[in-house]
Amino acid sequence: MKTLLTTLACIGFICSQAQLTQKEHKVVLYSGDVYAGEHLLYESPILQTPVFTLQNESYESNTVEYFQNNHGFFANLGRIHGMNKERYAMRIELGKINLYEEVDLSVYGGEELQTEGTNNNQDPMLATGKVLEYYTMGESSMGESSIRKATYSNLKVDLRENASSMAHLRKHRNYKILQWGMIGIGSGIIAANIISNASGAVRFNPVMAIGIAIGGGSYFMEAPKKDELWLAADEYNKEAEVLSER
Repeated sequence: MKTLLTTLACIGFICSQAQLTQKEHKVVLYSGDVYAGEHLLYESPILQTPVFTLQNESYESNTVEYFQNNHGFFANLGRIHGMNKERYAMRIELGKINLYEEVDLSVYGGEELQTEGTNNNQDPMLATGKVLEYYTMGESSMGESSIRKATYSNLKVDLRENASSMAHLRKHRNYKILQWGMIGIGSGIIAANIISNASGAVRFNPVMAIGIAIGGGSYFMEAPKKDELWLAADEYNKEAEVLSER
């Protein structure tokens, strides 16, 4: 009997926790108006304007700046890519700077995740939680300002007060310079080789292979270059955490 009561108590606790962690569904319009409810659905009918439906009220997608459902918090990328394109990003980290990764809204817009296979972290249609493509600064009352593309030029302005962040951004810039340098050298070697053999038939040779290898090597700089952007944002949030603990 005691075991049964303990089991029932655990089940009740788990259920109560599930209710507590249930996310509030809401839409935040570009006008600043916020509407909340229990059920939010994204629908994109053929040849019709996509809409968000919340508590039997519909909002055209081009009027919605942010929305939240059980799957997470999402931003409309219309300000960046144009309102005629349906593109959205999912918030993957919350902090003084909030990080976003672009997702397919047909996967996240309903009550259940619509994936190709089983719902797991390996599903290619799900966000990885590791790709920084967009960001917002936590400035507004909703904790979100207008979303921006995570580029060196944007981040160096917004993170300029953090020395550690700026150090990572400089490394990002150096990787980019190195990439372009390798591409330039590789292209130059190939072009010079072609010009030197202009009098005869141009054939692939070891010198051209070296040029291709040098230019192609720039690809291996891409991952660490992107990592530096993530680390710059991470340092910015770490400093905010330290200050809040004091």
